[in-house]
Amino acid sequence: MPLISLMSFLIYLIPLSRQLKALEEDLGVSLFYRNKQRIHLTEEGKYLLDSAKSITETIDKTRRQIKEISNGKSG
Repeated sequence: MPLISLMSFLIYLIPLSRQLKALEEDLGVSLFYRNKQRIHLTEEGKYLLDSAKSITETIDKTRRQIKEISNGKSG
């Protein structure tokens, strides 16, 4: 990976890492198993990921339905 790309990646990674750590502290659980080589989701992390996917799908569906209503295709 070129140095510029690596630096750009790290610029985004550091705040994300801090946000995830803050979320773990807020929830009072670990969302990841961490070691020097890998990171894995805990059961709590898996549940959060599934919930986030479901929420995102609901938001996408709602946006599509609102656009359809606006265009006179539904309702």
